[in-house]
Amino acid sequence: MLPFLPKTKAVFSVGGDNYSLDYGVPKLFTDLDDVVLGKEKPLIIWGASVGPFSKMPEYEKFMAEHLKSVTAIFARETRTIEYLDSIGVRDNVSLMVDPAFFMEAVEPPDDQKPCILPGTIGLNLSPLMAGYVTDRNLPEWIKLSTRILTLVREKTGRPVLLIPHVVSPHSNDHAFLREVLRLYGKNDLEVRLLAPNFNAAQTKWIISQCDVLAAARTHATIAGFSSKIPTVSFAYSLKAQGLNRDIFGNEDKYLLNPKTITPETTVEKIELALKETQVIKRTLGVYLTEATNKKRSISEILNYII
Repeated sequence: MLPFLPKTKAVFSVGGDNYSLDYGVPKLFTDLDDVVLGKEKPLIIWGASVGPFSKMPEYEKFMAEHLKSVTAIFARETRTIEYLDSIGVRDNVSLMVDPAFFMEAVEPPDDQKPCILPGTIGLNLSPLMAGYVTDRNLPEWIKLSTRILTLVREKTGRPVLLIPHVVSPHSNDHAFLREVLRLYGKNDLEVRLLAPNFNAAQTKWIISQCDVLAAARTHATIAGFSSKIPTVSFAYSLKAQGLNRDIFGNEDKYLLNPKTITPETTVEKIELALKETQVIKRTLGVYLTEATNKKRSISEILNYII
């Protein structure tokens, strides 16, 4: 980035949850921040969930000082605001809505469009969840995910579309869900696995065609929320809890944390979301209206900073 900094007006650090311990100590990002700040350029952490770092008290102190040095932090949910306040990071923090809420859904071309049966339940499960649900035991998490799929299908009687949302060499939802489908083992034409070749906007359109979504990936849930689809979150960090609190006013009604994820609790949450579809759609409509208004105020703050 060094050759570009002299002509750069500001630098945005994006990624959602890089400033956390979810993927290890974020030294890469803090080092890059120091490069930008050393060149006296505005550095903006954009649409992020931050922390917590409380499991590493000394590192938490370092991060508190580092985050105070950043020009501005735009947090995407109030749990982050509260955590930053608790470690003394306040003056440079503002609340915003995750930019993914404003991404337009794009309908795939007809020759690529998947068959989405009426009444479909979208189900997104990720290999990353093994680190939180089964103490990093991936084979055990695959077995549990298969039991979840089986019970959702049996209890609801609805078609299920398995939706990969992250497909990368280090974390591949499609490969994980393909193994779940293999273990499921039934010749069931109403359980399908979405191909891995759709981009984010197309995947959002596909999610918008489901009656309900249960998802582990945060941006899969945001695709559901922003399409006014009843969405159940499999949560492992404050970002999902914060989003549910800000949207629904609570952190558990449509959310399952790692300690409570079972086939039975998953079915209960999905059935509750289906039962309360109209209430959820109205709640999401109000949130999206407020999000649009907040987007304008964030633009004003940015203009002032930059």
